[in-house]
Amino acid sequence: RRAAGAWALAPLLALAGCATAGGGDGTAEPPATAYVVEEIERQIAGGNSLRAMQRIRALESDASAPVAAADLTGLRRAALRSMNHDLEVAWQEQRFLDAAALVRSLAAVRSLAAAAPASPNAAQSAGGRSLPELYRRAAQRLAAAGQEVSALLLGLRAVAEGEPYTAADLQALGGLAERTGNARALTTLAAAAAARGLAPALPELPPPPPFADLLGGTVTVWVDRGVALRRGVGIPDRVIGSGFFIDRRGHLLTNYHVIQSEVDPTYEGYSRLFVRLSERGDERVPAKVVGYDRIFDLALLKTEVEPDHVFGSTGAGPLAPGDKVVAIGTPGDLSLSKTVTSGIISATGRRFLQLGDALQVDAPLNPGNSGGPLLDERGELIGITVAGWEQFEGINFGVSSHWIQRVLPKLYRGGAVQHLWIGVSAHRAGGAVVVTYVLPGSPAARAGLAAGDRLVRVARHAVEGLVGVQRHLLSYDAPTLVEVVAQRDGRRRRLLVRLEPRPFSPVEVALQRDLRDNVLLPLFGLGVERVGRTLLREEHRVTRVVPGSIADESRISVDDPVRIEEFGVDEAARLAYLRVLSKQRRAGYLEASVLLLAPLEQNHFL
Repeated sequence: RRAAGAWALAPLLALAGCATAGGGDGTAEPPATAYVVEEIERQIAGGNSLRAMQRIRALESDASAPVAAADLTGLRRAALRSMNHDLEVAWQEQRFLDAAALVRSLAAVRSLAAAAPASPNAAQSAGGRSLPELYRRAAQRLAAAGQEVSALLLGLRAVAEGEPYTAADLQALGGLAERTGNARALTTLAAAAAARGLAPALPELPPPPPFADLLGGTVTVWVDRGVALRRGVGIPDRVIGSGFFIDRRGHLLTNYHVIQSEVDPTYEGYSRLFVRLSERGDERVPAKVVGYDRIFDLALLKTEVEPDHVFGSTGAGPLAPGDKVVAIGTPGDLSLSKTVTSGIISATGRRFLQLGDALQVDAPLNPGNSGGPLLDERGELIGITVAGWEQFEGINFGVSSHWIQRVLPKLYRGGAVQHLWIGVSAHRAGGAVVVTYVLPGSPAARAGLAAGDRLVRVARHAVEGLVGVQRHLLSYDAPTLVEVVAQRDGRRRRLLVRLEPRPFSPVEVALQRDLRDNVLLPLFGLGVERVGRTLLREEHRVTRVVPGSIADESRISVDDPVRIEEFGVDEAARLAYLRVLSKQRRAGYLEASVLLLAPLEQNHFL
């Protein structure tokens, strides 16, 4: 089909190519012009129409671009035709999520052609296909394949996007909610039915059983890593965690760090994964990893077990410090399995994840609790426990089910979860989100974003904070074109960005692609410029300090003279370090040696 599509594009590409053969006076165009046009033509013919469209828009926004407006118009038409062709193929092959990405991409292109950005409530459709319809069809296909959790979450997504479900459709979703134990989904469906004037026969779930009965939905996760030699003595090497079932087919959730040796390509030792059920504590049941997400520390496992209880996964209501919580897990070795402990939420919105935020939990937890269910006082799932993060020894956290529900469908697809990103580091300043750093070669760099730009809107999402943008970007399932509205020098610019897979550690990629001095800004919040150099040392001046950054906390300020004495990365500790000799203005220009430490996994990338 791709070959046929490329053949169909040949006349348009030929016309675009002819338009670049020479100027209006018969003279040949500069070689740079022909090269750029040929590059875009190759992208379109090779099936990379989204990347081609991003390049076309970047050239349209650049007053010094070497390509004439007429040539860009021809290329745009060819790219649009290719995108519509790909949409039709995805529809025919029932790749509905790929089709949804193309619908959203075409809507972004259409919005750019309008005089103003599309409103948040503007319908997204293309080629006779609407976004909610595609989500509905994807949900129906997943339900037919037995993937009820993913089907329910996509069905709810279609409801939120305004799909005109019938009473029978809502009733079918209600059946999925009942079978997956998702009471909150039933509440959402009842509200949608009332808003549409429908009266489907939605089931009612009984209240959660006593906490002791919930133990039947939990397991002890056991990773056998053979024998480890310590001081010349061989001892069993094993990792113990917790997990809980989320569907009747035997799928369960746990933390990625519990099963890391099962999927980490750098691990070369022995590793076997088992679970122990509450009613069969002396039996090891084989399990396998289906999907995993390093960023949210989540893993989806599969066992051939039909559980006694499943935990719904749609998401908790508003949580606040002081709310009571209950955790189930294995706080230690196997002799402490299936333990119920209670406490409170100490804080919400902790920015200890690269994406999103975490709950801080004050409850008796130990590393063996990692991966267990975190429940409210009614017994409803509000998150997954994360116990024993090394950098916060003695403090316990949880990943909210709000984030879990956004990741779950991707976990069910198998393998490592890939999230999409723009390719910038940003920080909040003066009530706005400002781009701090643009990664070379990233989508943002190709689209024309620059450091100092103020982000106003990403697609239909008004930018108010980093977490909100990260939450919005999690809704994309495949590379997609989005309109990004940014303000520069008092003027708004409307750019087209092709979202692409995000690297796990953007900082490490930046260190490979960019100069060290440039990467100090997203890593430590320190912008510098070299002002002198001798054989043995370099002298720098501080040009920028990001508010709230490590550099800011170290009392470094703009215009301070600094000398970089040492920089390095400790991959084992996942830290970068920078030692500078600084003459700080705040300290009367007294010379002092300052050591800056920063985690490689930063939370300010979009």
